[in-house]
Amino acid sequence: AEKNLQSEFVVYSIQKREVMNATYFLPHAYSSVVTCLDIIHVCRTEMVNGHVRTSVVAATSSKQLVLFQDGIPVNVFQLPCAEPYHLHTASASRGDILLVVAFASNNVCAVWKENWQVASSWQNVKSFLVDDFIGTGTEQILLLFNDASASSDCLKMFRITDFGEVNYTEMEFMFHLH
Repeated sequence: AEKNLQSEFVVYSIQKREVMNATYFLPHAYSSVVTCLDIIHVCRTEMVNGHVRTSVVAATSSKQLVLFQDGIPVNVFQLPCAEPYHLHTASASRGDILLVVAFASNNVCAVWKENWQVASSWQNVKSFLVDDFIGTGTEQILLLFNDASASSDCLKMFRITDFGEVNYTEMEFMFHLH
């Protein structure tokens, strides 16, 4: 017998210890196609008609990046690759927001939230992280690349960027430290 499996997006408030209305974040119709999401903003103190104010971006199995405001889709971007599995927002050095998406094909792309244009894309990426790695007070994206030779040190194949002043590869970073 074939099982009919359906996904449902559920939000649980740890602070209130209760399940919240998930439609504040994502319409029910999107539950089955969203593969990953990042909650950009939740304002629990600002209530409009009894609803929590939210801003959520989600990647779908239909190769789309969708921005939801208060559970309503307001912008859609066609992703360059299929099978997105990881999504993270990053605050760039100039205060701009980047939406960074990883795909099953080991590709990663960064999209500007303001104008929905691709800032950059990379191939053969093992993993990416977002944090203030160099201590500037803003976030950078650290990309770790796969290397064709199994004997090489994987930590030597990386890039750190904020799409502004910070843009180092492994060799440039080592030179900058000395």
